[in-house]
Amino acid sequence: ITPHMAYSKEILDNNLIAEYYQGLEMNTGSYLKNYLNVKRFINAYNVKIFRQKVDKQSWKTHGGAAIVNAFYNPEENSIVFPAGFLEGVFFQANRPAYMNYAAIGVVVGHEITHGF
Repeated sequence: ITPHMAYSKEILDNNLIAEYYQGLEMNTGSYLKNYLNVKRFINAYNVKIFRQKVDKQSWKTHGGAAIVNAFYNPEENSIVFPAGFLEGVFFQANRPAYMNYAAIGVVVGHEITHGF
């Protein structure tokens, strides 16, 4: 099982992010227009990469740091623990370390069982 923890270092590279989102237009006037623009952008991106070899380590696939959910991906045989998940009830600075490890350990164990 391949683990993906917190976030990929690539999402901290402003130039890489700007290149990835080049062509996506957003405005403050209309939620619906923004939603449709994002849908068109994602569809165009998926068409562009359709025949390319899949990179199972790509930050584009595993870069969702704000997601507050852990999950197992059977297609990649991987488990993902985004940075947004690794806080709150699972990690707190004022809590004893054993409680932090136990809280996340339960979830890690749960996600691993999906692979069997």
